[in-house]
Amino acid sequence: MKLSRETVRTLALEAGFTDAGVTALPHAKEERDAARFEEWIAQGRAGSMQYLERRNERGELVRARVKSPFPWARSAIVCWASYDSGEPRSVEPRTTGASGSTGASDPGTGWIARYAWTSRPAADPDARRPSDYHRVLLKRLHLLEEKLRAECGQYESRA
Repeated sequence: MKLSRETVRTLALEAGFTDAGVTALPHAKEERDAARFEEWIAQGRAGSMQYLERRNERGELVRARVKSPFPWARSAIVCWASYDSGEPRSVEPRTTGASGSTGASDPGTGWIARYAWTSRPAADPDARRPSDYHRVLLKRLHLLEEKLRAECGQYESRA
């Protein structure tokens, strides 16, 4: 069964994503993007994410092209997740004291990335527990896989 882009997008929205799209593989700019990734790795930008530097038996970066780790893949569904929330941005002024006055964030405090603001309710109704956004997104991706299988049957995939 062939799925339409709109059906895939609808199922992704139902799974909790902000938006989604589909692209054929290999995509039109694969060579350009692979070269950019090679350069990025060569510049040492992967930091502590050493898994990004893994190479196959031919010496190619495994993550430079989808066909290296997933030679069976014919298309990719790309999902977007908004990290915006009701929480204040860590670089914005914050309210202090009962008077409601605002002031700049304390000197020496760190900025927190928007994706790191995710949380879930804790046992105490007034408290929140931090969430690992990797787990949150993986759970959504697995839900999308389930929805796609219900729509079109079994297929090979990787979230």
